[in-house]
Amino acid sequence: METDTTPLGEGTEALRAQGPTDAEVITYCSAAIAELNRAPTDFEKNVQEVGVWANDIDASFDRTTRKFSDLVKKYGKDYPGLKDYSNEWQGYNKRWVTNLLLSRDVASEQSGVLNRFENVFLEMIQTIKTEQDRLDAILELQSFVEEDHSSSQKMSQAFFVLKQDIAHFVVRLDAYLADKKVALSNAVKTLQADVNRLQAQISDLDKKVIRLVVTTTALGKLQAERNNKARQFEQKEKELADANRKQQALAQLQTDIDGLEPDISLICERLVDFSEIWTSVSLCPSGTDDVESRAQIDNKWSKSLSMSKEHVLTPQQRFIIEVELARKTCTPTRIGLEKYATELENRPRAREELPTPE
Repeated sequence: METDTTPLGEGTEALRAQGPTDAEVITYCSAAIAELNRAPTDFEKNVQEVGVWANDIDASFDRTTRKFSDLVKKYGKDYPGLKDYSNEWQGYNKRWVTNLLLSRDVASEQSGVLNRFENVFLEMIQTIKTEQDRLDAILELQSFVEEDHSSSQKMSQAFFVLKQDIAHFVVRLDAYLADKKVALSNAVKTLQADVNRLQAQISDLDKKVIRLVVTTTALGKLQAERNNKARQFEQKEKELADANRKQQALAQLQTDIDGLEPDISLICERLVDFSEIWTSVSLCPSGTDDVESRAQIDNKWSKSLSMSKEHVLTPQQRFIIEVELARKTCTPTRIGLEKYATELENRPRAREELPTPE
């Protein structure tokens, strides 16, 4: 008996390179198609929620924006940097509205793209009978490939980047408050030490005036020195009282900012949901793997046409069922995108958000 001398590593890599067999792919695709026929996809379920999600984000942005405006009015004099954070937050709100409106348009656009892919390109593949049919399908695919289908990826990225920017905003705002807390704590310690020092110096001067028998000139100098110390003491006491007041205000400001956390967290969570919807769209087989699709048409089907019927059955079945799975995947995505656009169009705030015609 011959012994296989192929190194284990090379054999493993060879098996990996071969990939699943035709029969395995047919089994997998058949199961996937059955599952798609049986139950709605996560994408379909999520799309039904986009109107609710959008309303959640709108409400959270409204509450947070109003709260920031109130905080600027209440604490802006002591902490002018709050105004910059408030303006930045309003910018995030505008980006959200812009992205949402754009996503509605992209949903309509991508629905049309998927409709063409499903009912033109996949239909052509499934009806291939001759060599000319195959060449026509390749030509149609090539035209499709040359189009820009990246809008769903860009949409996903837009929502995700907005979420990331808001997360970084929260970190920077927390750091701003923490820096103010440290600075005030240090100021209070310094001012308290100054007040204590001046108070002790004034007390010493008062004792000297009482104890010593001095000339009028010397007494005048002592009194002038005491008055100067008293003015400094009074100023430092005012500064200390103001610093203590600012500390109390900062503590309340921190509590108010902490109160924004539920709304901001909800906004970030929902933005991720929107991003994932568009990631799902970008992964739909509507041309993202066009080079591989063309290769399959060019090689698998071509070979199947030139082989005898008994040898071509399994590879041809595999190709047909792969195309069927692509169609079954595209259909709910296309329908979901149509619902996405409709859900956003019918929201109570949709009309308010529409750009004003020029």
